[in-house]
Amino acid sequence: MLLLVIATVLVGCDEDDPGVITVTETSGFEAEEQCLSPVSGFQGVSSVTNISQREAVVSWQKVDDAATYSIFLIKDGISSYKGTQRGNKSTFKLKGLIANTSYKVFVRMMDKEGKVDTNQVLFDFSTIPWPTYENSHSISLDGGQVVELPNSDEIITNKKFSISVWFKTNQTQGDARIVNLKRQGNGTSMNISVDSNSVNLGYRDGDGNFKKLEYNVAYDDNEWHNVVATYNNKKYQLYYDGSKVLELVDTFAGHGAEPAIIGGYQPGGNTFIGSIDEVSLWKTVLGNSKVQEVYNNGESFDLNQHSKYGSLRAWYRFSENANDEKGNFDGSENGFLGDTYDNDTI
Repeated sequence: MLLLVIATVLVGCDEDDPGVITVTETSGFEAEEQCLSPVSGFQGVSSVTNISQREAVVSWQKVDDAATYSIFLIKDGISSYKGTQRGNKSTFKLKGLIANTSYKVFVRMMDKEGKVDTNQVLFDFSTIPWPTYENSHSISLDGGQVVELPNSDEIITNKKFSISVWFKTNQTQGDARIVNLKRQGNGTSMNISVDSNSVNLGYRDGDGNFKKLEYNVAYDDNEWHNVVATYNNKKYQLYYDGSKVLELVDTFAGHGAEPAIIGGYQPGGNTFIGSIDEVSLWKTVLGNSKVQEVYNNGESFDLNQHSKYGSLRAWYRFSENANDEKGNFDGSENGFLGDTYDNDTI
């Protein structure tokens, strides 16, 4: 069944109607004027729950003769149509909200005769702010150093996993590995890298072929950027600064008993020039909302407070508080010269 959704601009039946609410913005949907008709039984929004920085769930009590419910959001006095639910539904998830922002939401019911209710319930709520978290150091690499971690198959799983890293550079580089995991007998199993004009997810498929997903972006702006790569035993996904930019269905060869490397493929090979921080490896696939938690609107985030913390396998913070669980640096410095830790932080 095809459900045609038309955003309705709701106005009063006469100039003295106290229940007038006008939708002044319909977010690209076709709008038509419709007179409000009294409909009994519907009480409007009853609650707003599961509020985060970017999402919230609106709830109401269902009415037996409801055909549809239309959801409207008010910000700074401007109303926008957000969507329509069928009459047998009682919740709606608002997405794309702005953190630390006040909103009003209202829901209008249309019954099976085409009459629209006149409830005046405007439910106030505010999204939560992005958290702040102290981050006092990062690691600075000049192309002559790498950080050697434990074996790749010890710190990350093969079937479902995620890798997150923050990096910063003012130089365009060629196939510079930011994080490089290896398969049995050496050779890359998966990596996050930068090339002349792209940020990449490299992987080795089940037949042993090395492949690469390339996201074209100007990364050499001397600003901090977050990259998350995931694999769910079927599909690869790449996120850049909190947004999914690429995905591909393919097989995976698996990680092996070879050291993972931060800042290159090996000492002197495919090394990265710039700063790296907050490298984390997870035994789960981080979806859109979980990646946004990590990205934290561009600010460092305490992964101890992440909603998927139980799936965090390793977290390399580089000279931060050694008492942070899973957060202390326990790799080995390979080829380091002088002071490699600096105060340039996310």
